[in-house]
Amino acid sequence: MVEQTERGFMIKGDGLFHQQFELTEEYSGLKFGPELEFFVVDEGTLKPRNCLDELAGMSLFGTKVKPELAAEQIEITVGPRYSLLDIKDELRSVMQEVQAKLESLGASLLPVALYDTEALTITPSARYELLIQHLGEAFHRHAPTVASDQLNIGAENSGQAARIFNYTRMLIPEAVAFAAASPFRHGKPNGIASNRLDVYDAAIEKFPQLTGLPAASEENDFFRDYAQQVEDLPVFQHPNMMYHYVRPMFHRGVAAEIRCLDKQPTLSRTMALYAFSKAFVAFMEDTERDSSLLYSPLEAITYTSMPVIRLDGPSFYLPLKAITLRDEEETLKALETARRKGTTLPSGQDTLLQGLRDYLEPREGNYLEYLSQHARQSDVLAQSGPIYQKDGLDAVHRSIQQAFLQDLRKD
Repeated sequence: MVEQTERGFMIKGDGLFHQQFELTEEYSGLKFGPELEFFVVDEGTLKPRNCLDELAGMSLFGTKVKPELAAEQIEITVGPRYSLLDIKDELRSVMQEVQAKLESLGASLLPVALYDTEALTITPSARYELLIQHLGEAFHRHAPTVASDQLNIGAENSGQAARIFNYTRMLIPEAVAFAAASPFRHGKPNGIASNRLDVYDAAIEKFPQLTGLPAASEENDFFRDYAQQVEDLPVFQHPNMMYHYVRPMFHRGVAAEIRCLDKQPTLSRTMALYAFSKAFVAFMEDTERDSSLLYSPLEAITYTSMPVIRLDGPSFYLPLKAITLRDEEETLKALETARRKGTTLPSGQDTLLQGLRDYLEPREGNYLEYLSQHARQSDVLAQSGPIYQKDGLDAVHRSIQQAFLQDLRKD
């Protein structure tokens, strides 16, 4: 059993990361913190390129711009806030500054979710060396090739953290479906819309219990139970080693870190997914609904068997008609009510969507169908199939880069 301390729980380690680690709760409210991963590529060839030394000279480096496992990948993040509009503005500013620096070097950001056709190098780091040593060759081979748009959701207290964790856990089927953006494996289409998630799991194949669907939580025992789960990990015994599709990070004030979102090709698409997640969480909190009413038990679902991540013919995008819901009408009602009311939290914080209402504005009254149509019409991935068939994967990457830069530079 984990040892309770005055501030939290003391977790015993195996000595690889630590001998012991005190897990505490550091909540600062219902806020949203983004983490956007990008590959860095040569502007001319779009092949991966290591620009870490040059980026390290920027004032943003180490805070809003961080290295990743692959030396040819970076993470862009900004401080947690409630307002998605403020988050979007700051992300755009940081991304523009990074892109300008890279362009001066003849390089560029490339927002793709899976880049497994070129050799990638590992960023020099004692921690990364430990991960590769103990997670094995599969981690070394697969982990550097994936990129995602993660979202951290904060909480006011333990009770709210447990509820938010359960809400986001229940969103996994839709989150995977809406975010699917990796229809190529080893440079070829294979009928799967989210190959990144498959590769993500393959990287942890030595310890499969570290990934996949998280267990539901009980509000009263959430903190203790999670501390025990961390201490029971087969290696490292640290919250960072819980690679589940959604995980809490109590010591950072995070109730739920959503990790199952494919990297999106534009900032606008990323913010649409964040708005979707925020709308649902805020609605559930505002109305005190029971999330168990909405979905079939997730324990019986695995993403490899969910029809929602199979491609719909040659379109290289996915249908959203097969989402596994216990009551689709109830889900649509919840989301539509959140949009229509512009749900304000009981604490009187600012309005829910904060300038991103268009992302949640059903044209035909069917929320899920609207998101499906919006994705097909506005997302460059909708054209990936024809582009690939005509000119190959390099042309797809070029079209994604151009769409990303056009979206980044618009007002």
